[in-house]
Amino acid sequence: MKPEEIREVFMKSAKDLLDYDEEGRGPANVAVRVESYELVGKNSILLSLEENIDDTLGAYLYVGDFLVLDKDVVSYSFYDRNTKTLGATIDNPGIIGMIAAEHPEMTVEFDLSFLIKNARDYYDEHGTLIGYPDTCPCFPEEDIVFPAKFSPSDQQRNAVRTILNSKLSYVWGAPGTGKTQMVLATAIMAYMRRGKRVAIIAPTNNSVEQVLRGVLGVIGSDEGFRRMVDPAKDIARIGTATEQFVEDYPYLCEGQSISMLISKRRKEIKLLKEIIQERELDVIASHFRALEVLAKERKQPADRKAKRDMDNQIDQLISEINAVLEENSLYSDLARDLTSMNFEHQLEAATQRLYQRDRPKNSIP
Repeated sequence: MKPEEIREVFMKSAKDLLDYDEEGRGPANVAVRVESYELVGKNSILLSLEENIDDTLGAYLYVGDFLVLDKDVVSYSFYDRNTKTLGATIDNPGIIGMIAAEHPEMTVEFDLSFLIKNARDYYDEHGTLIGYPDTCPCFPEEDIVFPAKFSPSDQQRNAVRTILNSKLSYVWGAPGTGKTQMVLATAIMAYMRRGKRVAIIAPTNNSVEQVLRGVLGVIGSDEGFRRMVDPAKDIARIGTATEQFVEDYPYLCEGQSISMLISKRRKEIKLLKEIIQERELDVIASHFRALEVLAKERKQPADRKAKRDMDNQIDQLISEINAVLEENSLYSDLARDLTSMNFEHQLEAATQRLYQRDRPKNSIP
């Protein structure tokens, strides 16, 4: 096929898929139910998802049956695969108030049709430049070396032979048949043995990283491959890597991916600090109640020893309260004002400011 013919086939396929996907029927639309959620801080929310997700790319938050929050309203700060918890920031006080008051059901839905549109637009502009390779590769049998610890089947040998001696090839196999760790890894290493560079391209982040993990596993298990390839120098993960891949292989990833992970971690730390501060305020709430009781008892007639005991209790409670408030940038000024000499005058103002406000919940699902 000529480049013009390939472009025509691709453009028609993209149109057909987008038409089919228009009403949410196609593979580009995925929905994940939110099992529970908790508001944290002024505009943050923790979503506990029913199942794991690969990425927040193309994610929309559906609130109730009608309200859709897109990327202009909601941003995602972190995702924890172990607890299936997604942290988000909603930049709209009215929506936050509605969620707090009505407790609507939510779903996180993914519209990945933009990937199809991006590919369609690219082919529309550059499709005539994309065609089959001009020359056919040629790898004799002696240049095909399988990983030492594997014993390839005849089908796997034939697949590798076809890849390495064809302009274009298509390999199909059920999961677990060795397409990645046997066939693809062997073909890649054959090219690298000749000093060639290889680009691994896939439609999703997850697919690219699945292939990379398979290739890295083969390299790590074969001494000959290890001598030929140093992953830290010879392999680069281009584009936006998933959080888990950045954690596992930071030395393969572009700086952009590392920076994104650092940014996510900073937002996560900020959110967790808010949660911890709210929990600490809950702990000292009982201290304020105890001070109110002691303030009343102090006005009652009592002997010197009883007065001294009350003063000691007051000093201890105020010391513990101030230790918490001094670590909280929002309320550190209260620690300066609250002393054993004037605590009776400061109690009401302090408790109103700390507890008579719209407080966020203080736990992670």
